[in-house]
Amino acid sequence: MKKVIIISLILIIGIIGIIFMYPKKKLFEEAILLNVEEITSIEIAHNDTEVTISDPDEIEKIMDNFSELELKETNSLDGFEKTYWITIKENNSKAYGLTVHDNKQLHTFSYEDNQQQEFTIINKKDFDLSKLNEYVN
Repeated sequence: MKKVIIISLILIIGIIGIIFMYPKKKLFEEAILLNVEEITSIEIAHNDTEVTISDPDEIEKIMDNFSELELKETNSLDGFEKTYWITIKENNSKAYGLTVHDNKQLHTFSYEDNQQQEFTIINKKDFDLSKLNEYVN
């Protein structure tokens, strides 16, 4: 009887541990806390090209593209071919740095609290990387 209780407790603790340790899915808007109305510019760099977008309509289009992203936290980045570096400025100050790798991975950096996160993009079909390409080509 005592063995059954010990084994049951180990299983319960193990299951609880897996639930809390398993990476949770997040929407882009949950991972990146931004107020779109306060974004004053977005800088996009790819290869040797860098552009700054400050038109509010264009900023909204870019952020709409990101808003539907479903992300899963990860600790590593796989190999990649295309990389886009994005700096989002709120009230003319750097707020977030984003690095998008091949439409499948996202690295974030908060300039406010110096926090970094790595994500795998889960719903790749909803995220159109070519929309960023329009600005840097």
